[in-house]
Amino acid sequence: MKYTILATLLLVAACSPQKDSTQKFSFNGVEIDSSVINDIEDELGKKFEPLNAPLWRSDSTVAEDSVLAGVQIRRVEDETARRIARKNLSKLMPSGYYIYLKNLDFGENFTQSYYDIAIIPCKDQFELVRFAYTNGVNYDVTNEDVINKLRKWHSESPFTIVVADEDRIEADFIELPKDLNAFAKDIYEFCPDVIDQGAGSEEELIQYFQSEKSFWLWFD
Repeated sequence: MKYTILATLLLVAACSPQKDSTQKFSFNGVEIDSSVINDIEDELGKKFEPLNAPLWRSDSTVAEDSVLAGVQIRRVEDETARRIARKNLSKLMPSGYYIYLKNLDFGENFTQSYYDIAIIPCKDQFELVRFAYTNGVNYDVTNEDVINKLRKWHSESPFTIVVADEDRIEADFIELPKDLNAFAKDIYEFCPDVIDQGAGSEEELIQYFQSEKSFWLWFD
């Protein structure tokens, strides 16, 4: 009798649907481990939606605002957005996806800043910069110029890009540059707005590198 019961239980188990231990989130060109998505949505109380970003023409002007492959959650408080992006990047990169911040915005009286959190299919951070089409058109700096400069800096002192937009890059240093003075001069030469409309001086920019372990570009 007991053998009959055991056989019946085994048959029932074999015929029952089995749960996939690695369930996938599949939406708008993104297919990743659903646990990453669930954790972010649960923390923020918001759902990911299709990525909406400028579509660029060959002459570097905006053609239209288009839905592209990727997902986003809009308007997340600055520090929270950075923490989420930093926490999840290493989980997503092996699968060929990049999580980053875009579309800097400010609250009333500029007392609070916000970013959209985005995830796109992307092989590395330089492809991300190409996708974001970061450029300094007012200084005749092309997207390719930005990528080449970032590659050069990365080869000398590695970093991880956290923010990528058409006019802005922010990155966390993995290793600080050995010569911070030379790096500050190079950044100012390449992107004057970092000091002229930002840090105020090379000395203050260097202090920022040391305290924040990061750097930024902004082409006004």
